[in-house]
Order: sequence, then structure tokens, then C-alpha cells
Amino acid sequence: FASCSSLMAPGLPAMAADEERGVVRVKVKKCEGALPVEFRSFAVDPQITSLEVLQHILIRAFELNGKRNFGISYLSRDRGGVEVYLSLLSDWDLDAAFVSAAKPYLQLKMDIKPSEDSPVLEDWDIISPKDVIGSDQLSGEKRSLAAAALPFTQSLLSQMGRTLSRVQQALSWSYGEEVKPFKPPLSDAEFHSYLNGQGQLTRPEELRLRIYHGGVEPSLRKVVWRYLLNVYPDGLTGQERMDYMKKKTREYDQLKREWTARASSEDLEFIRGNVLKDVLRTDRAHPYYAGSEDSPHLTALTDLLTTFAITHPQVSYCQGMSDIASPILAVMDNEAHAFICFCGIMKRLEGNFRPDGQLMSVKFQHLKLLLQYSDPEFYAYLVSRGADDLFFCYRWLLLELKREFAFDDALRMLEVTWSSLPPDPPETEVELVGPPLESEKPLNFEQGQRKRHMLRPSREEADGERKVTVEEKSKYDAGCLPRDYGNRSLLSSPVLSFGKSTSLPKPFSSNLPSPSSKASSSVMNSPNSNKLESGTIKPCSLPPPQEFGKGNPFMLFLCLSILLEHRDHIVKNSLDYNELAMHFDRLVRRHNLGRILQRAKALFADYLQSEVWDSEEGDEVTASARRLQRM
Repeated sequence: FASCSSLMAPGLPAMAADEERGVVRVKVKKCEGALPVEFRSFAVDPQITSLEVLQHILIRAFELNGKRNFGISYLSRDRGGVEVYLSLLSDWDLDAAFVSAAKPYLQLKMDIKPSEDSPVLEDWDIISPKDVIGSDQLSGEKRSLAAAALPFTQSLLSQMGRTLSRVQQALSWSYGEEVKPFKPPLSDAEFHSYLNGQGQLTRPEELRLRIYHGGVEPSLRKVVWRYLLNVYPDGLTGQERMDYMKKKTREYDQLKREWTARASSEDLEFIRGNVLKDVLRTDRAHPYYAGSEDSPHLTALTDLLTTFAITHPQVSYCQGMSDIASPILAVMDNEAHAFICFCGIMKRLEGNFRPDGQLMSVKFQHLKLLLQYSDPEFYAYLVSRGADDLFFCYRWLLLELKREFAFDDALRMLEVTWSSLPPDPPETEVELVGPPLESEKPLNFEQGQRKRHMLRPSREEADGERKVTVEEKSKYDAGCLPRDYGNRSLLSSPVLSFGKSTSLPKPFSSNLPSPSSKASSSVMNSPNSNKLESGTIKPCSLPPPQEFGKGNPFMLFLCLSILLEHRDHIVKNSLDYNELAMHFDRLVRRHNLGRILQRAKALFADYLQSEVWDSEEGDEVTASARRLQRM
């Protein structure tokens, strides 16, 4: 069973791997009634081996041929030093086994039970990589190379084919005959097919496309998210990745030591106080952050954000950053690694929190343009209600919809969204320190931090024609509450220029099922559909993917899908601006991710295929966007 060693970190020397716990040796004995005891030995990577993956390895190792009802336990010691077998029932149990019982090796026992006792694994299917990847995504030559490189353990894909199908039928997970079902999440074994023998990622674009279709298995996220968040430079081997993360961890520890040495500083106390206020109300219902206010996970999130604020003075800390960092820390379960990943994502998102508000301004304009183009009748309705600024969507764009879905759904939504973007690895390494603060005018530290901590302006700043009442603010400002309202406007950027856009050959998304039935469809396809009820001319083009949404076009389509999902209810009940804001605030963490993703992917595919953007630019983003057309 030597081939199971393929689950070791590729390119990693055995001794070094053991020292860093990159590899755990496993010895298993199988007990089945009066039959002779059998033994197997192999090695696994504890960072990416879940209980489900381990079960499949054991099934193949002992050639069970359908005898899949068994119990697993591991040898440990009680407080008195007596050896005792403890049951492996979850990934948490497996993590405990790796930590407490893996030296010099992890001893497992399999107890085969009669199949009629408990058919837990009866319907599990083991499928090959080609069944997941699909013939449309791999040429014959690539499939041959991939098959030659895959040890048999990499075909143990932990997917529940028939079971998933039956569950979908039972729960009526159906969104229309024209919509293709989601693919299963990326598994540990399948992920290894994208690495070569040295552990280098050789097909980053195909990996992202695969994740875009199905997401990632939870046990694999802490590995794959580092790629999606552009933490690793290109071409690192397994050993080099470990060395790289050790180096960056030491760098983070040093940064943290530097500011903790100034713990009495008033400036530091101001930042830490603001961070703590948000941390204490971020995802507290999730088990990872539940409990007392001095729990280690809340402390880690506070320290992470404080370190970022101090090392990135131009951005510092702004309300909402805790929502960006929270899922990353929960997945990584390591403060230093989460900080490294947070720096990776903030390279793209820090503009959301800059006091000039230019990036958010463009995102609002693009979302407005997209809604105006895709559903002019609904846009005209919002104009008539004074809600066409879409200001009630502020939290969506600022936090990339993280708060709009339940925590576990948000994890999947985020990884699918990140995978829609082209790879952008750092040239040398991800930077953990930002540029120094630019002070054009004399400004003391606390004033500067207060200015940067404000989350958003009032509608009064965005709309000079009318005064915003206190009641309106209180109804609108649910979710991400600003500390105060400053003298800056996020929506005051100059007129946008979209470059060489071309006219659409057909009304955008006219071939998609309308969320509102015949009324909207008739407007979309009528001869006068370029005219809005308000008299505004419907735009004839949309920005190209590398410009649309300021680097994240798919996020705009997720936002559009949420709006269209509730379009009929909004129009039918004649909701005004305040009622719109209250309606969506009540839906925080309650949106149906399956329906939203299905609609967004269909709309996004239609946009990419409509070729409203310059096809001769040769931009990497354009190339990645065209790959997503094969949905």
C-alpha cells in the first residue's frame, strides 16, 4: 500500500515532513469477526485529510468490495497512561488523533460490522477524476497525462453521487430544467491532480474553474484558499510552501511583538478599542466565535485586525474589516496564517475602505448600470421611488455579500467568487506591511484614524436634493453601522469612462428566465425597450470584465441576482426606499445561496458571451472570463 504515500506533501523529504507534521504515518488493523486480523500501513497529510477521505482510503486499502459499514478508532492513553481506543466520529476527532496519538505513528483499528447494522456508507460512490472534471475541460492528451500521474488513492474522491441526487430530489433542489446542477465540491484527491510530483500547482486556471463550478470541501479550504487569495508566489514546491509560510509567520510574530510593546500608547488603545467593538459582534452565533469575550478565537481576530491597522496606516481599521477576516480565521484556525491571507485579500479590497470612496463609487455606478441594462422596468420603478442610487446595497458591495448568507453558505459563496477571478500571485511574496501614511495636511493620529474608521456617508452627502431624516437613517443603517457621518461622499466621483465598449447584438439576458414574469419580459424584448419609463436612455453596452466591478465582475451579478430574486415582491408591495432597506436588512444571513448562485452564473455567462467588451485586448482577465463561458 505504498501508493498511499502520495497524500504526503509532494516534494517534501520524509524527515522534514515529520518534523513539521506535514506527514503522519498510519498503521491500521482490521478486525472482522472470526476472520484473521489484517494490517496496512501508509502516510497522510494531516492538513488536508478529512475523516471522509480516510474512510475511502481504508475502503480501498482493504479491498472491502461493498463491506463499507465499519467503525474506526485510534489508540490513545488515558490520564493514568493506560492504552485505550477512542472512536473516530468526526473531523474534530481525527484532528485530536493527529495531535495526541501520531508519534511515532497513528494506530487505527477498523471494526467491520454486519451490513444490516447501520448502512452509513452504503450509498457512497467513488468516482474517478474524469467524472468530476469532465471531458469538455480536459483534452484527450491532458487526460492521459493526468491519469498517468494519479496514484490510485487520488481516485478516491469523497463525493456522494447517488445520495446527493436523492437528497436533492427529496428537498426539491430544483431551479428549472434549463439550469445544470452544481458539481460536487473539490476534494483532497482531486486537488492533487492539479499538482505535479514536486507539489507545484501546474494548472491554476483550471483549478479555479473547477472551484467556480462546485466550491471546495471544508476540510480542504485551509489549503486551497491560500491559492485563491494569492498568498503563494508562482511555482513553489511542497517544501518551499512550508518554508514560505514559516517565514511569513515569523514576520507576523515580529510585527505583533512590536505593537504589543507599545500597549500603553493612546493611539494603540484607540485602534484596539474600535477593533474590539466590532469583533465582539462579528459572527458570535457561530461556534468558532461563541463563548466568553476573552475566548482565544476572539482574541486572535482582535490581534489580527489590530496588527493590520498599525502596519497599514493609509487604510488602518474600518468597520466591516472584521467581517472580511472572520471567515478566513475560522477556516485557517491559525492567527498568523489568517493574517497572511487577510493581507492577500486586502490587496484587492482595501480600496473599499479608503476615505476618498472612489472605488465604492465606481462599484455603485457599475451595479446601477447593470440593473439599468438587465431590467429597465425594475430600474424605472426604483427611480420612481428615489431608490435608484441603490444605496441600500452598500453593505453588499463593501463586504462582498459576506453578511447576506448564513456563515457556512458565505464560505462557499466567497470561494466561488474568488475563483471567478484570474490568478494574481505575488511576484516575490505577499506584503504584510503597507505604505506609510500620506499626510498632506497636519493631522493628529486619532483624527486620522477616526476619518478612516467611518464606514459610509449619509444619504444627505450622496443626494444633495433632500435632507435625510433621523428616522430614515435609523431604518437604513442596519447591519454595518457607521460610527459617525463625516464630510466626505462616496458617490461623488467624476463621470465614468468605459473605454472601447461595443453595442450588444441582443438585449442583455433577454434569453434568460425573467424573475418577474411576463411584464418584465415584454419590456426587455419590446421595440422600445431602450427607453425607461423615467425617460432615461437604456445603456447600449457594459464595461469589459477587467473593468466591470473594479476587478470583481461576478460579485455584481450576485448582487443583481439578489435584487431580481425579490423584484416581484418589491414591485407588488410598492416598497419605497425606507421599506426596501428594511426588507433587505431583515434578510441578512437568510438568502438562498443555491438560487442566487444559479441565477448569477446564468447572467454572468450571458454577459461573457454577449462580447460587450473588447476581445482584442489580450488581457489576462479577458482570457479567464472567456474560460468561464464554458459553464
